[in-house]
Amino acid sequence: MAGTLVAALLNLSDLVNARWVFGIGCFGAAAANALVTAAPSPVEAVAWRFATARALALVYPPGMKIVAGWFTTRRGAPLGILVGSLTLGKAVPYLLAPSRAVPGGR
Repeated sequence: MAGTLVAALLNLSDLVNARWVFGIGCFGAAAANALVTAAPSPVEAVAWRFATARALALVYPPGMKIVAGWFTTRRGAPLGILVGSLTLGKAVPYLLAPSRAVPGGR
């Protein structure tokens, strides 16, 4: 959340081509998310999750800008689909992970 706020306050999408910012954010988030699976300790896994969130801060604002530019009228549904897609993309790994809430995985 703080990373998204900083990216938005810096107008990063206005200073650099929004598609480049979006692409770099997507690549960085994918790489950091993949490294979570290879983390040897919980501390390192949390650090990679933090890096994933920081990279996603480069995805949300430019993505909204790109979609808003594509749809000059009736932007609500396309922006809602984008936000829903990004939310699902962030949540699905948690749905697929084995349950660790109860000791013994029950």
